[in-house]
Amino acid sequence: MRPNIFVSSTIQDLQYLREAIRDTILSLGYNPVMSEFGDIGYLPALSVEDACYLSLKDCQIAILIVGKKYGNISLNGLSITHNEFKVARDNKIPVIFLVDRDIIAYKRVFDKQMLDKNLGSFPDMDNPEKTFNLLQEFIDYPVNNGFLSYSSAQEANENIKKQLAHIFGNILRDRYDPLKVQVQDVLSEIKTLRHELFKENENKSDYLPYLLAIRFLIDENNKVLSDFISRILRSVDEAVPDILAQKTFDKFINSINWKIEIKDWPDMLRDPENLQAQLYSYGSTHHTRKFPEEFDPENKQMISWGVNSKTKIIYLNSLTKKYFDWKFNELQRELIK
Repeated sequence: MRPNIFVSSTIQDLQYLREAIRDTILSLGYNPVMSEFGDIGYLPALSVEDACYLSLKDCQIAILIVGKKYGNISLNGLSITHNEFKVARDNKIPVIFLVDRDIIAYKRVFDKQMLDKNLGSFPDMDNPEKTFNLLQEFIDYPVNNGFLSYSSAQEANENIKKQLAHIFGNILRDRYDPLKVQVQDVLSEIKTLRHELFKENENKSDYLPYLLAIRFLIDENNKVLSDFISRILRSVDEAVPDILAQKTFDKFINSINWKIEIKDWPDMLRDPENLQAQLYSYGSTHHTRKFPEEFDPENKQMISWGVNSKTKIIYLNSLTKKYFDWKFNELQRELIK
């Protein structure tokens, strides 16, 4: 199957760039999906806007281009491009995010103005605050949030080629390793059967949810969460009944009688040794490692957490808490598919 790649942006001001990107996508053998070229299927029961969102859901990748124009506002107060970004996120569609280099510079100025409460104007931008909010929303997302700058169509196309190569290389490495998949399936079955053999007077209908949860937790992409759970409980499979009974990470932690404290130590990400010393002062063990995904294009944030087994307190920095919330929600979504 040839991948469908949805190209999202304002059209009138970025037509030159969209045409260049379309040529690049076609040259790579993929299917570009762009409204001005008749690639959107307009259905009688849907508005033009909703038809775009529906077409996006059938795509494997989205390219989101942010220029100086925010675009027409939809009924929810956001632009169509902004809403397309949300649809891609909700449907777990990888996003290649291209941002006009001037916008990046403007945003630094805007952030400083926000602190000083003295907002100014930005040349050629029709709705700067909403544009900067879109960029910030992308940056704040736990995964797939590294944006790329461009100042020309050639630079944008080169960035797209590189990112597509990274994406497909990662898919080939992580998803099409048959031995890895078989081992994970066997481990899932063993842990689930062990659970079934040793439980008493319980409803047998929870076999499938238990199996799905185990498969999620032993997946390499979710290793950080499973390592964390294994640290506060004896094993991952011991935690699954509580995970199945709770809908959020906070409720899960409360159900096993632990508490969370958010600790954002100064310079935590740049000085893990100092963080470790401070965690030890709380009588806790300490674990620091890189997130599997990048939080921004310049810095790789760190998973930083500690536990105090005596007081049953878990110390998390706010980014780690956000990451665990997201991973737990991903697990819950797997259970209801």
